[in-house]
Amino acid sequence: MEPVSHRKYEWTRFWFIILIGVIACILFSIAFFVFTVGMSHPTSMKLVLPKDTDTAVHVSKTNPEGALTLLLGRHDVIYFYEGQLALNGANLKESDYTRIRKIILDKKARTDEKDFVVVIKPAEGASYKNTVDILDEMTINDVKRYAMVDISPAENETINKK
Repeated sequence: MEPVSHRKYEWTRFWFIILIGVIACILFSIAFFVFTVGMSHPTSMKLVLPKDTDTAVHVSKTNPEGALTLLLGRHDVIYFYEGQLALNGANLKESDYTRIRKIILDKKARTDEKDFVVVIKPAEGASYKNTVDILDEMTINDVKRYAMVDISPAENETINKK
C-alpha cells in the first residue's frame, strides 16, 4: 500500500489562504474609499438671517443690564462690557478666545434668560475667522439671542486707545 499524498491538500489550502487575504484587502480598500469619499463632502453651519422688508420693523426693548457686548478687535483680542459702555470706558475689559466661553457662561448664569442677549460688534481689524469663532461660541453655549451689529465710533475709539 502506498502512502496517501497530502500534496493536493496542501496546495488547495495554500491557494485558499491567499484567496482569503486578497478578498480581505479588496474589502478593506472598498471600505476605505467609501469612507473617504463620504468625508470629503463639505459641511456647513446653518445661518438663519432675518427677512428683508421695506417697512420699519419694531425692535424689541431689552434690559440693558442683561446685555453682554463683545467687540472683536485686531490680533485675536476681544473687548467686552456688560450693560452699557461707560463714557470713560472704565467697564471695558479685554479677553481672548480661550477665556470668552467662561465669560459668556458666567453672564448667562447671572442673568434671567429672557433678558440675556449677546451683541457682537466686529471692529475694522477683526478677521473673518474670529467672527466665525464667536458665532460658534454662540452655538456651543446655547445662546438663544444674539445679534451682530456695526461698531459705534465711540466704541471703536475706545478700543483703539487700549
